[in-house]
Amino acid sequence: MASTAAGAIDFEVPPLSEVICGVRFSPLLEMNVAQLGAFCSSLRRQLPDVSSSRLSSPVPPEMLRRSIPPLPRTIATASDGAEAVQIQQNQFVYNWAKPRSGGEYPHFDKIFEAFQDYLNRFIQFIETTDLGPLKFEGYVLNYVNQINAEQGWSGPNDTERFILGFNGLSHPRLTEFHWHPTYALDAELGTLEVIVGFRARVADSARVLRFEIEVSYDRPKEGVPMELSDWFGQARHAIDQAFLELTTPEAQAKVWKRRG
Repeated sequence: MASTAAGAIDFEVPPLSEVICGVRFSPLLEMNVAQLGAFCSSLRRQLPDVSSSRLSSPVPPEMLRRSIPPLPRTIATASDGAEAVQIQQNQFVYNWAKPRSGGEYPHFDKIFEAFQDYLNRFIQFIETTDLGPLKFEGYVLNYVNQINAEQGWSGPNDTERFILGFNGLSHPRLTEFHWHPTYALDAELGTLEVIVGFRARVADSARVLRFEIEVSYDRPKEGVPMELSDWFGQARHAIDQAFLELTTPEAQAKVWKRRG
């Protein structure tokens, strides 16, 4: 699996449904509910809907050993569902999701710009409340694609039309499938994981082919982490290349309408 591509790929109708940009950092063990609530309130104009959920892995042992339970993962979401920020005591994650009303994919540069803006606001908040500075421990970039009936996928037997190497999935009793390989990238870039499987779409329960590509990076035990913007740029190129290597030229050209 190659680690970089010559340039960003561009499709007229990409199957992309979600992009996730995240950082992990040394746990903010002293951050409390009031402080986290105050930060979410500062995002209210863009992300007014606030909820909580169970913690997302990995959860460092020092967060679990304390007599005070860790804060739940807090999620601030835009009214149209297109943006969300997720915060827990060791993670900050920005999600772009295809809006329910449709619309074009804004491209990675705009998504990364929004991620950086929210992250910088969080860093500033942490520093002004004497909880910081943040010490980055790792990065993650995840692209989630959904291939559905509108694109020509109606069941397992259609998978080979979109993803290479998936012929023979026509067994009448096949109801579930999960493929999850991991590839080593350059040492400073980390690992690339691919997840392919069938699942019910949250919006309408329709069964779709979900195709994820994720690059993740852990800071070396000694030394400083790779500069954030450099890493995300290289990770995006690795994901582009993996997408081109794993999907069929026919789907790229005729279904998703690759430009150039």
